[in-house]
Order: sequence, then C-alpha cells, then structure tokens
Amino acid sequence: MRRLDTFQRRLLYTPSIIKVYGQKVLTLHMLSSSSMKKNGFQTLLILTLGLWSIASLLRIIQFTFSPAGANDLYVYWYAGHFVREAQDPYAAFLTDQKPSLPIHYLDKTVTDLRDVVVPGWVPAPALTFPLIAILSFFSFLSWPLAKLVWLGFNMLFIFMIPPLILRIFAPEERWGRWITAVFVLVFVGLTSTRYAGSSGQVTFLVLLLALGSIHFSKSRPYTAGILLGIALSKYSLSIGFFLYLLLFERNYRTTFTALAVQTLGLLGLSIMSGTGIVEIARGYIFMLVHHSQLEGIHLASLFPSKPWELPIAILLTLVVSIPLLLWYKRNKEQIVNKQLSPTHRQHLLAVLSLWALLVAYHRAYDVVLYILFISIGFQLYRSPQIWSLTARSRNILLVLVAITTLFFMLPAGGIISDLLPGEIGRTWTLFSVYMTTLILSAALVVTLFLLFRLRKNHALVKKTAGENL
Repeated sequence: MRRLDTFQRRLLYTPSIIKVYGQKVLTLHMLSSSSMKKNGFQTLLILTLGLWSIASLLRIIQFTFSPAGANDLYVYWYAGHFVREAQDPYAAFLTDQKPSLPIHYLDKTVTDLRDVVVPGWVPAPALTFPLIAILSFFSFLSWPLAKLVWLGFNMLFIFMIPPLILRIFAPEERWGRWITAVFVLVFVGLTSTRYAGSSGQVTFLVLLLALGSIHFSKSRPYTAGILLGIALSKYSLSIGFFLYLLLFERNYRTTFTALAVQTLGLLGLSIMSGTGIVEIARGYIFMLVHHSQLEGIHLASLFPSKPWELPIAILLTLVVSIPLLLWYKRNKEQIVNKQLSPTHRQHLLAVLSLWALLVAYHRAYDVVLYILFISIGFQLYRSPQIWSLTARSRNILLVLVAITTLFFMLPAGGIISDLLPGEIGRTWTLFSVYMTTLILSAALVVTLFLLFRLRKNHALVKKTAGENL
C-alpha cells in the first residue's frame, strides 16, 4: 500500500524549482483532473504513434532488402555507370546502351551484365543532371551495397526533415517536446514516407535540400541557391520553393544561383559527354513527357481523358494565382520591405507545394509534402490567436487535419485491397487514389483560406498560457 500511495503522489503532483531570497526551493503542484487526462492522452498518443512509426521503419527496411526494393534508386545507380564512362545517361537510356564490362566497384568486380541489369525495370532518369551527378557516386558500389548505404541516408533524412520544418516556421519559439515528438512520429508514419523509403526515392533528399534553401535564404543566400539548384533537379517537387523565393521573398541571389547550378549542370554534361546542349534538352523534355503519361495523384488523374491534362493544369494555376495575386497586392508593402513572417512563409510554401502536387504528374511518395499542411494544423492547435477564426471554425479545421492525416497514415491501398474480397479490393485501391487527390485539393483551399485569415499583427501577438502541447 505504501508503494501504491507513493506512485499516486507522483501522478498527482508535479515538481518545480523556484527561487526564494536567492535560494532554490523544490515545490510540488497538484495536477488538476483535466491536466491528468491531457497527460494520459499525450502518453497514449506518443505510444501509438511510436509503435506505428517503428512498424513503418521496419517495413521500409524489409522492402528495401527484397528483390523489388529500392527500384527508384536503381534508375540513378544504373545511370551513374554511364556518368563514370563520361557518357550522356539520357542518350544511353534512349538508345538502350549497356554499361561496359568489367565494372570495378569498391567492394567487388562484376563481369556479367546480369549483376547490373534487372529484368523488367525501366531505368529512365527523371532528374536533371546536377543531382544525377551526385547520385552517380553510388555506382561505385555494387547494387546490394548501394541499397544499404542509401537506406542509411534516407533514414537520416527522414528524422532531419520534421525538426527543420518546425525550426523554419517558428525560429524564435519553442514548440515543446510533446508537439515535436508527435510531429516527427506523424511524418515517419505517413504512407508516403514508407513508400518513398522502401522504393529508394530521392524525395527526402530533395525536400531536405529545398528546406535548407529556405533556412539559409536570408543569412547565406548563395549557399541557399546551391541547395535549391540541386533540389531543382526534381523540379516537380521543389518548384514551389523556387517560386516562393522568387516572387514573395524576392531573393534574386538565391534563385539566380539555383538557375546557375542547373545551367552549369547542363554545360558540364555537354562538355563531359560531347552531347550537344539541344540534344540534352530534348532528353529532358522526353523524360518529362514520358513520366507525365504515367498514372499519378495529380488533379488531371481524376479525369480519364488525356487531352484534358493541359487545360486542367492551366485552370488550376489560374484558380491558385488569382487569390495569391490579391494577397500579394494587399501585402505588397511587407513583401517589398522583406517583412514577411515565418507564418506567412509557412502558408505560402504550403499553397505552392500543394499546387505543385496537383498541377502535374506525381506519385504517392511525393505526398510527403503534405507535412507542410500538417504543420499548419499543429500551429492552429498551438497558437489559434494568429488567425481571425471562431472557435467553431478552428475546431472544424483541426478535425479536418486530424482525419486527413490519419488517412495518409493508413496502409497503402494495395495492402488493404489484398485483405478485401475481389471487386471490393479493387474499388478500395481506386478510392484511395481518388481520395488522395481530393484531400490535397481540399488542403489547398483551406490553406488559401487561412492565408487570408492571418491577423496583420499576428507576429506581435503573445501566446496564451497553456498553448504548448
């Protein structure tokens, strides 16, 4: 009984240290019933998300080491062989060239193409050359070892991205241990995170580089430009960051440096391989068209007719551009004087990134960008006074963020469909794809709404007590 009483006291009282006449004194404050319920909910939430995150990481590891694992990394590992030979990897793909034998890796030597070519895989390099040049270093490793090393990098990137997002959007504030932990675990547990990690995608690296460019854009603009320039190798994912820095921060040093990196990559490939710049540009365009014809989650994927893709993309761009133009005019003085707050940055980057996901071809692994919208939901919970919203509107939006985040953490459509009988399973797969597009569209509308509801002096508003999770 004595041990039980002691345990109950530890639950009912929280210690703190105060100073009395210069001396430190330990005090105990009794927790209210509401605080105890909140602490219990927080613990349950962390445990649940933690277990789900562990399962997600194990799934990434398991699939990576399967024969079909890291198939997206394979594209750039394979292209790296041609870079080693000072050849154009785009032309090599178009002409169906094969690497020259023998191939000397750091861990072994290969004399049979069966150790290099995977039957059924199409190694079409979708990136522009700067990032392909960097990834070509993996071609000095045999395929099994390259997968292992890249898995380690991706695991590191996964845990670096969420804290960097919080730091960028609230650089002078503490988010608190709980909210940081929940945010990290949510990102790790997203289906798109599992998909990108297990397929060896470069999504995490590109997102980390793009976020790094935002972080350094004011203090080290040229460093930011180099990071953004490399990230632009996957322009479909990083274009929103480029447009934000160009149009809203007016950071020409960063954006022009980024364009210079891409230009140097084009020239470098031309000089190295002897391929003309125009031919390389044609290779870029071919890869763009080739991938745009694949099934994805972009808005046009809701409509089966191919001729509608371009009109839908133009219409969506107009729908997003008009409110952004109105907001730009309303806040022109702040933009010109470079006085936009981190919260403005958060909303604008989320709008442009969601637009990028919907306007052109993307696969489900690129939904990791949804973490920018989720961060707004965390901010809405933590500091609701930033917006001019009623309590009811705020609660509705929080429920929307929570439900959509939960949907994006469910097992992939293929896993659930295998558990469902026949036609129901196929219907679920189709439903999950359509719902992804619809949720991204709804998130775009909500983010635009919240952008216009920001208080003009929100940066000066003090947080109310107890807002931290």
